[in-house]
Amino acid sequence: MIVTNYFEDLSTLRVNTCPDRAYFIPASTARGALSRRPGEYTDRTLLLNGDWAFRYEPNVRELAEPFWEEDYDLSGFDSIDVPSVWQMRGWDRNQYHSNGYPFPYDPPYVGAENPCGLYVRDVDLSPAQLSGRVYIDFEGVDSCFYLWINGEFVGYDQVSHSTSEFDVTPFVRVGRNRVAILVLKWCDGSYMEAQDKFRYSGIFRDVFFVFRPKEHIRDISLTALPADGYKNGVLSVDLDFASKPIPVRWEIYDGDKLIRKGVSDGRIEEKLENVRLWNAEEPCLYKLLVSCGGEYIAQSFGFREIRVENRTVLLNGTPVKIKGVNRHDSSPDNGPAVDIDHVKRDLYLMKAHNVNAVRASHYPNAPFFVELCDEYGLYVIDEGDLECHGVIHAVDAKGDWDFALIADDPAFTETWLDRDKRLYERDKNHASVIMWSVGNESGYGINARACLEWLRKADPTRLLHYEGRFFKMKTYPESDGTDVHSYMYPTLDKIREYLKKDGALPVFLCEYAHSMGNAPGSLREYWDLFYSRSDILGGCVWEWCDHAVFAGKTPDGRPKFLYGGDSGEWPQSGSYCMDGLVYPDRRVSDSLMELKNALRPVRVSAGEAPGEFTVANCLDFSDLRDVADIFWEITDSGEVVSSGKLRAFSLTPHKTKKITLDIPPLSGHAFVRFIYRQKSDSRFVRSGSELGFDQIELSTRVPEKLAPLVSGRISVTEENVRTVFSGERFRYVFNRLTLSFESMVFDNEPLISAPSGINVWRAPIDNDRKSKEKWIAAGCDRATARGYDSRTAVKGRSASVTVPFSVSSPMYRPVVRGTLKLTVDAAGRVNWSFRNVKKLEALDTLPRFGVRFFLPKSSSEFSYLGWGPSQCYSDKRVASWFGSFSGSAKTSYVPYLRPQEHGSRWGAEKLTVSGRLPFEIVAGRTPFCFSLLEHSQETLTATAHEFELAPDPFNVLCVDYKQEGIGNRSCGPDPMEPYRFNDKSFAFDFTLVPLGGDR
Repeated sequence: MIVTNYFEDLSTLRVNTCPDRAYFIPASTARGALSRRPGEYTDRTLLLNGDWAFRYEPNVRELAEPFWEEDYDLSGFDSIDVPSVWQMRGWDRNQYHSNGYPFPYDPPYVGAENPCGLYVRDVDLSPAQLSGRVYIDFEGVDSCFYLWINGEFVGYDQVSHSTSEFDVTPFVRVGRNRVAILVLKWCDGSYMEAQDKFRYSGIFRDVFFVFRPKEHIRDISLTALPADGYKNGVLSVDLDFASKPIPVRWEIYDGDKLIRKGVSDGRIEEKLENVRLWNAEEPCLYKLLVSCGGEYIAQSFGFREIRVENRTVLLNGTPVKIKGVNRHDSSPDNGPAVDIDHVKRDLYLMKAHNVNAVRASHYPNAPFFVELCDEYGLYVIDEGDLECHGVIHAVDAKGDWDFALIADDPAFTETWLDRDKRLYERDKNHASVIMWSVGNESGYGINARACLEWLRKADPTRLLHYEGRFFKMKTYPESDGTDVHSYMYPTLDKIREYLKKDGALPVFLCEYAHSMGNAPGSLREYWDLFYSRSDILGGCVWEWCDHAVFAGKTPDGRPKFLYGGDSGEWPQSGSYCMDGLVYPDRRVSDSLMELKNALRPVRVSAGEAPGEFTVANCLDFSDLRDVADIFWEITDSGEVVSSGKLRAFSLTPHKTKKITLDIPPLSGHAFVRFIYRQKSDSRFVRSGSELGFDQIELSTRVPEKLAPLVSGRISVTEENVRTVFSGERFRYVFNRLTLSFESMVFDNEPLISAPSGINVWRAPIDNDRKSKEKWIAAGCDRATARGYDSRTAVKGRSASVTVPFSVSSPMYRPVVRGTLKLTVDAAGRVNWSFRNVKKLEALDTLPRFGVRFFLPKSSSEFSYLGWGPSQCYSDKRVASWFGSFSGSAKTSYVPYLRPQEHGSRWGAEKLTVSGRLPFEIVAGRTPFCFSLLEHSQETLTATAHEFELAPDPFNVLCVDYKQEGIGNRSCGPDPMEPYRFNDKSFAFDFTLVPLGGDR
């Protein structure tokens, strides 16, 4: 091997790098510094992004030629764009793993084969650029790299998501300069980077030269804290110099207005009066401009204080809630190489959907990310580039794993500290960063403790977080190091238990809802609890976006997204990366709409008297009068009977106000819905845009009674196992053995295209991954109905068949037993009445229970009275309300990247399906759930990718008594008890009413 093996040496974390510092970009003029926007560079920099000569080598150990030499022949090189990752440009292959190490666990070694990328670029530098000192900065290289300039070795560094800076003054010259970089796929630092993500390699963030005076400011450390009861503010700045202190001129700006200036030799401390404080709702920023040696540096800052008092987190003395998401840098085209427009789009979407915080999971995002969060108003839980999750696959002779295998190993102490020190130094001046997080899912031990102690000493102005403390060793006390008690995916009972028994710290759920596929469930219940207690800070949903690789489009224009295993890699974690609130291309999912309404800024609840309601301001800093207008509408059986707008009133944060409405006479199932709309244009939300809503029931449902028949007749014949019901306009053939209609013809039009009957299976959602094994083991996926001795009766203008039945599949016991009474009247109306239905006791839950109809493709449009307008389930309907809605089999489709159950509507009272033969489904004693889709559950279950999904030759209507709840169990707990389909016995009835071929 022709390079020194720093990459498997725990004692060598870096070679010749500059000391860590705050991130800033100097300029030659005050205007240039003050006008610089996040992600922009100045005349003091030379951006090296663009095309580089590139060669991929399968193993660094077999690299034989010193490609970094000045005269090395590059004719055999290809080209690659920087920033990028080589797997997304055709070299190597994509690999997704949620936690494991893609090499043997043998630290510090990373396997015999270690691919590498050779990068070379020639750069011209002018005498003016070389008049002072020259630095080269790397904002992100995965996993480690060696640097040469003009054939001379400059240095080495690792920590993929952190900045690296080298003083290259002795190596550069006027004219052409050759920059050569060797990037390795793996290094000993990769043991710290087992994050849930695609494992990519390359120079994936910006690279640039910085030209500075010989004497200059090396670092700026800034704190801006409120004072005097949050009326005034104190700015404290420490300047560190490259060699010796020199006079510094400084200015403070409020917007474009200069409000203070002076001269300093290294320390600035100023008290400003009547300052505007920074928070996520009103992100008020000031600017500090410092100048010396002919260069200018501008740093934005905000006055804010974060602390814990009486188990409550206070920002500027006010209790706050973290309404957050976890976010990776992830693009379907470029992997982690995301540009500023990509990040802006993410943050705009967050702000528009009531999100106020981001956990930078699980590494520091690009430097402009925190700059944008300062400006836009988002709290940041800033996390070190540290996850040792892969140790869970390293077992001892007994088969046990130790989560603290690295966390408690002193050989890794400096490695852990280095990563958190880099995090702190880079982002220490940003108001948006309210909490440092040591890292993620790495166990607990001396190394985590060392990081917490160092961060506490370095920065007492922010909170400390490390969820891994949950796995603490017995020698560490409850209050050790952190300021919050962090959980992942606890049940609500577990949260309450902690707070009741021994909760010394406020609770923060760094991950609490898992948005994988058709998910998450129970957001309503989580936020009801969060708002009910000041000692719960809030939480962050896992996660912001689906991770995937874009592989072109299908002939009909659908994007082809690939996930784990699609590149033939091993180890891999399949579709576990598809767990976002937005799709890979940032299309908004219904999951994000669920979260948006769970995080609505206003809540209205029913009062004690009819027509009385209580309005609550759920914002932390803004008067409701300045943010939202409140509209209301009263519906009776889905029809709007009254509506209006509340007169604007002042309501300060966390306060409530009683209001009254005149309720008109009501005859059906009635509700009032309060809709909250943006009052005036903001940067992220247009005036009039909906911010959320609440709906409150005013009167309960009265089951609809079908009109009695006054004429007509019905005849019944039995042919072996079949019963034929006939009337003037219809002929139905019912199989008493399979409990299915084999034919249903009304007005000479077929109502169904294939036998239709009892259904207990659903295409497993991602949250079913634990339950589906039990369901499949019980035969639910292949179960069919079997009827036993039946009894037929004719009474007046109706006829009925009563059949005891079971539902089972070969090899297994029946999963369901019960009795069906099927009644057909002379008008062709069919009533299904299930009684005393019992599931197999050994089976915890059922996927669903109902009747499935295979309809002609012409039967595709529907309207209904129930919950909508989009899909909703028993525990996933925060974004839904009761009303009259319409849709179609096509518009009901939800393009989950791994096909699964979708499109159901909860709590329907009446459904009308149009087509050549329109018909209604009318609820019996309880409402039903339904879906009308172009795909059967068998097709959805058997298809691995959304782009491979083809419609079935029929449409599929499911009319269900119930489905199992959605929950969060792909990573978290089971659905909450009220939403589990664990009924020991139940009854279910509904009626199908043909409307005739002429309607």
